Amino acid sequence: MSGFSAQDRPEIIDALAARPFDLLVIGGGITGAGIARDAALRGLRAALVERRDFAHGASSHSARVAHGGVRYIETGNFATVRHASAERHALDRIAPNLVPRLGFTLAGDNWMRLNRYALGLALYDLLGGWRNEPSRRLSAARLRRDEPALARPGVIGGARYVERGVDDARLTLETALSARRAGAVILNYAEARTLLKSGASISGAGVLDGLTGRTFEVRAACVVNATGAWSNAARALDASDPPPLVMPSKGSHLVFPRTLLPVRGAVDFRATGGRRWMYVVPWHNTVLVGTTDSAFEGDPDTVAAAGDEADWMIASVNAAFVDVHLTRADAISSFAGLRPLAFVDGQAMYKMSREHVIAETPSGLISIVGGKLTTHRQMAEDVVDRVCARLGVRARCRTREVTLDDGWEPGGADAMSLRSAAECARGLAPDVVENLTRSYGRRWLEVVALIDQEPALAERLTPSAPYLHAQIVWAARHEMACDLDDALARRTRLRHEDAAHGADCAGRVAAEMAPAAGWSEDETARQAQHYVDRMTARGNGLAPSP
Repeated sequence: MSGFSAQDRPEIIDALAARPFDLLVIGGGITGAGIARDAALRGLRAALVERRDFAHGASSHSARVAHGGVRYIETGNFATVRHASAERHALDRIAPNLVPRLGFTLAGDNWMRLNRYALGLALYDLLGGWRNEPSRRLSAARLRRDEPALARPGVIGGARYVERGVDDARLTLETALSARRAGAVILNYAEARTLLKSGASISGAGVLDGLTGRTFEVRAACVVNATGAWSNAARALDASDPPPLVMPSKGSHLVFPRTLLPVRGAVDFRATGGRRWMYVVPWHNTVLVGTTDSAFEGDPDTVAAAGDEADWMIASVNAAFVDVHLTRADAISSFAGLRPLAFVDGQAMYKMSREHVIAETPSGLISIVGGKLTTHRQMAEDVVDRVCARLGVRARCRTREVTLDDGWEPGGADAMSLRSAAECARGLAPDVVENLTRSYGRRWLEVVALIDQEPALAERLTPSAPYLHAQIVWAARHEMACDLDDALARRTRLRHEDAAHGADCAGRVAAEMAPAAGWSEDETARQAQHYVDRMTARGNGLAPSP
């Protein structure tokens, strides 16, 4: 794969400014990346700019589950379930290494509840059709054997259904990189500050490179606003005081050591007070606990999990599991993301549709809100269909069939032989190899090839997580990681899995990124110190309760 580093930015900016595009996408989350990929695969001249890093917003702050929407059964959103199940199956096909199988278990303490679970899951199986792996009921004995942490006194059985896990930030990045390989010109830390107009029609954007301060213009026949929770602000670049299009819903998560909440798989359970469903999702040596669903009216850049939310989630977990006594102090980290739900005045947040909405202004700005990570491919297809109609282009969508990684099958015989070869040749531990193949697909061998050149890159960033220093060098050279947070929060997920948030290895990581980033010795030291200071001040990330 060709280089894609901070030192390549001048050339990329020149390419963005040099010629008009068919489509400019503003926003580098999963939706924007999907739109750029779809457009490029159809042969359109596509560009994408993101004011922060790829997946900086909600696309790196989800529950890390690609699900078919089983919770929407209760609210009667059956069309959403069918749609999400179909798109989860599409992810199985185009990104198999990124969406491993993930079983969810529920426990019940009375027959009425168990029967409701069985009925709901039967309907879920029916709506998902052949795409869903059939759910099944669990006896009390089977539940105690399979998920002993759920076997509270009075529990008489349970049920299990299957979804897919996903590294949301990695899926977003791989989608963006796939768009680039298909011909799209993409750039992070590039903020659309103004919208250009030819007469009354939008014809591009004025962009600021956030790393150098250089300004430039990107001309495009169509401009798409895919900024998620920031959509209302982006629309304000087109016309003053536009009607709201998005109502952000805040989803907060806590991360705990898996030793304190020893689940064997993912678990669904009712929160204290029965307000909503919660879940626990295993992730390497940690577990994610979530989530909230409340309206958010502040600055999207300041979203964080609050102390009262943490207390409610912790109380719910302690009540649901056997001999679990979590406290705020036990949390390694916390994070919150904003779901960009389509605005419906006066409707309760939990009842608001998760379907996507495409809106167009009189001057031609196309905006997309709603939806979710699982359905991003279909969202992108619908947007690019509209773009093609405007351009008068007939081009078939190919994103259901073209994989993100050239047909790589991580569970196949070739993959297993390559894993064995790498383990023998480089002494990589099984959890490291598993993470590498899941994260990079076929290109994992290119990542570990760096170890042949510099054996010290085979060392882990920290003992407790399966990330290698080779991944840092790869991220800086080939994935446009421009600062330590890019590398430790999104190219790897160490910031949320390590008690020190990666601060202990910040100096070495900065030195490894410096050549590709073009940092001087002083800038390298500043980058490391800045990261350490922020992580020390952040702690576990919980904001004070309002």
